[in-house]
Amino acid sequence: MSTEVRTKEELERAVSSKAPKILVKGELAEKIKKAEKIKNVSKPVLVVLGAALAATPFTGGISGAVGVVGLTATTGMSIAAITAVAFLGLALILTITNGYDRKFTAKADGVGEASMEMTRK
Repeated sequence: MSTEVRTKEELERAVSSKAPKILVKGELAEKIKKAEKIKNVSKPVLVVLGAALAATPFTGGISGAVGVVGLTATTGMSIAAITAVAFLGLALILTITNGYDRKFTAKADGVGEASMEMTRK
């Protein structure tokens, strides 16, 4: 039996309760897929990313945009990936990437809904 989630809050509850199988739907699944790129960065870059995310206001203003552009140069991650990590939170993404096997299903030609099946390791 899987726990279906559509919001960050539902995902946080499912992960913290150590749900054995989580089915993530919609835009949240797409954000997790983008944020997964974090598993390819080195530990020193992860430290820089964590510190920068804590200090950068992601309010949509110019300062936030400049901060994201600087992070892309420092980390080698795309703006979409960094924005997804900022939305979901570094700790949650690391818990997901280290604690769950993931299978992503994209929209078919932009139709339908993306989903991600996560099975606890």
